[in-house]
Amino acid sequence: MDFPTVFEIVDSEEKVNTLLPALDEMMGIGLSRARK
Repeated sequence: MDFPTVFEIVDSEEKVNTLLPALDEMMGIGLSRARK
């Protein structure tokens, strides 16, 4: 059974932008949201 998972990352915009492609690849199907 799949349950919702929430990750909150607090870091510089540059570091988060470096991480986003890897997260998208791992996530498969889902929703991601970023805010400043």
